[in-house]
Amino acid sequence: MIKTVSLVVLAMLLAGCSNSSVVMFEELPKKGWHQDEWKSFTYTHRLPKKEAALSLLLRHDDHYPYANIYLITEQINPKGVTQVDTLNYVLAQANGKWLGNGFFIKEHQLPFVGRLVLDEPGKYRFRVRPAVRSNDLLAPEKILTGIHQIGLEITPLPHD
Repeated sequence: MIKTVSLVVLAMLLAGCSNSSVVMFEELPKKGWHQDEWKSFTYTHRLPKKEAALSLLLRHDDHYPYANIYLITEQINPKGVTQVDTLNYVLAQANGKWLGNGFFIKEHQLPFVGRLVLDEPGKYRFRVRPAVRSNDLLAPEKILTGIHQIGLEITPLPHD
């Protein structure tokens, strides 16, 4: 009986791994994330045409001083074609309570690209940097405190 249950669990784990997400993280300096500092992620695509959803993963603590974050992103395909976007994500409710998961470190899964077609084999590069400023300042602060890690999650989409 135990062998049968073990085999079923093992089969489920192996079947679940075939469409598993790829997750990459970049550690940020303890003193903060410089707003002109890009963090890069590289994904090598070897399979035939594939579709995926992308999410940014942000981990911060209570020392992050804003209720939102603006991020400038770049997607660079194997042919060198670049797409740039500026994204705004809400991280806290109006009353100041953090959204996201976790107690001391909050993690936010931020939708980045709902459907990315990976139609070329090769290296796909993704870059991200913050672009945050206070409402009462014209120039952004140079360093954002309280952010520990930024990550990228690539989740394969099911075929229709």
